[in-house]
Amino acid sequence: MRLKKLVVAISFLSIVFVLNSFAKELSNSQKVVMLLEKAFSNNQDRTVLKYVSDKKYIQHNLYAKDNKEGLISYLDYLSTKNMNTKVIRVFEDKEYVVAQTLSKENNTYMHIIDIFRFENGLIVEH
Repeated sequence: MRLKKLVVAISFLSIVFVLNSFAKELSNSQKVVMLLEKAFSNNQDRTVLKYVSDKKYIQHNLYAKDNKEGLISYLDYLSTKNMNTKVIRVFEDKEYVVAQTLSKENNTYMHIIDIFRFENGLIVEH
């Protein structure tokens, strides 16, 4: 009887663990929102850079260089600005995510459209 209860308990915990791991997987849209709102704001939470590929990152921003190191250098530059970013809307289509943001740098507001491409759950192009 004890063995049966133990097997039931282990089975239940296994199901909870699997469901919890599925729930923690973020969509590509969620990753983009987190990146834009956390890394491109005053506090610059760079833990969200885990969603950017270490192996390949193509950057089309004329002020930033390719590769993750180029993005980090650009964030270093932005850290001198008083910047906040809020995602207004986001669209996802297969490996592409398009985001419209409202960014405030000092007292200047800008609407920005960003397009991201993903491979294997990581941002590889912006």
